[in-house]
Amino acid sequence: MVIETIASPVFSRFIWVCDIAGLRVLFQMLHGTREWELVDKSLSCLSQRTGMKMIVKGRALDDTLRNVMEDAFPLVVSAGAFEFEYNR
Repeated sequence: MVIETIASPVFSRFIWVCDIAGLRVLFQMLHGTREWELVDKSLSCLSQRTGMKMIVKGRALDDTLRNVMEDAFPLVVSAGAFEFEYNR
């Protein structure tokens, strides 16, 4: 997994590259709590201030992972700042 950012006055992206199958466990709720809540809040605030988008891309993506990640980052999703890019 690789995390990289691109920041400029015009464009900002938070890129999460996922080329490992089975990552959905990382983003699932544990014991009824959302482990990524603080990250979701931080990225949502950043998105509101700068227009930044969270982009998840990779070859090992499937609809189940997308659904789990959308559940892990509901604020980012509701802000329209969440995108999936499938690399073939």
